[in-house]
Amino acid sequence: MKIAVLLCIILSLSISLYGGDNNSGKSTGKENNIYLPVFSDGYVKFIDSAGVFLNNLQIKTNYDICNIETSLGGHLKNVSSESSFRFHDGMVLIKKTNNFFWNFFNEYECYNIEGNVIFKIRSNALGYFSEGLLPVLTTKQFLFYLYDYKYGYVNNKGDMIIPPIYDFAGPFTEGYAHVLMDGKYGYIDKTGKIVIKPEYEAASVFSDSLAAVRINGKYGYINKTGAMIISPVFDRAWPFKFGRARVYINNKYGFIDKTGKYIIKPVYEHAYDFSENAAAVKVKGKYGFINSDGSYIIEPVYQDAGNFCSGLAPVAIGSKYGYINQKGEQVIPVSFQLATNFENGLGVVWKDDSPFYINSSGKIISSFLEVE
Repeated sequence: MKIAVLLCIILSLSISLYGGDNNSGKSTGKENNIYLPVFSDGYVKFIDSAGVFLNNLQIKTNYDICNIETSLGGHLKNVSSESSFRFHDGMVLIKKTNNFFWNFFNEYECYNIEGNVIFKIRSNALGYFSEGLLPVLTTKQFLFYLYDYKYGYVNNKGDMIIPPIYDFAGPFTEGYAHVLMDGKYGYIDKTGKIVIKPEYEAASVFSDSLAAVRINGKYGYINKTGAMIISPVFDRAWPFKFGRARVYINNKYGFIDKTGKYIIKPVYEHAYDFSENAAAVKVKGKYGFINSDGSYIIEPVYQDAGNFCSGLAPVAIGSKYGYINQKGEQVIPVSFQLATNFENGLGVVWKDDSPFYINSSGKIISSFLEVE
């Protein structure tokens, strides 16, 4: 299922960094807004839900035009880059250069909503800001040899405030982040203190005060004291959202509550998390939508489907995509080569092999990728 494809993000390894002295500036009230990227002639710009460009911000950056293949066939133009081009905590990290001959690291600049450079960081792999901290992978260098790869965290000034001692470091949620040490995952707080000792084979973020972890090949859920609240019996498990979590067991998907009880039994070939009180599920090769008690609100008749956002969900009929509401009515006709979930009031659709932003009326607002 290719609904979720928007950017082909390529992340590699080594990081070396240097901080800056600039401040992030005063709050503008825009930090919690979502801005979406538009690519043109080696630059990235950002638009809001009305298609208005953010502060006339235009940043020169590195990206490649690639082809993606949809699950229903077809090769479409998209963007491949080592930048995520997403604002997190009011900041976005943009790749600038790759100075191969004097180091192995790309150079990124961290911009705030006003378009100011907050700090610079040399890296080949970055996480994203969450709760004010950014995971980075540091390494030592001797001539052309890199060694001692370790993760740490920098703050929104680019200062390393949690030392690079981890083999992996995830984003902070609810004050905790999962980290890898000596082959096992545990959790730290925002001071770097280990709050749940590393003893898990895999771990996820905390959500609704619970986190999915794997032990002896099976997933269960722990609370913030490290106590196992839901026994590890699942083959896969995802974070809780709105009091329920998606799980995978015996080749089927279902949903549990915070006690581990099945709200919706695992009977689906595929399923997505709930969004706007509905979830897309796959039965006998077709997608439909269920409500919170597992009843169908839209029967499984679609070749592909995504999540409801802004009251609309992308679906495929035959080899074409469009959008429906929760009554199953086609609000935006099924006429596109591919369509993504709405984000910040906009969806991305492919027409004539190229991506465009549309609004909830189906009107094209802007090109996603402007190709000369």
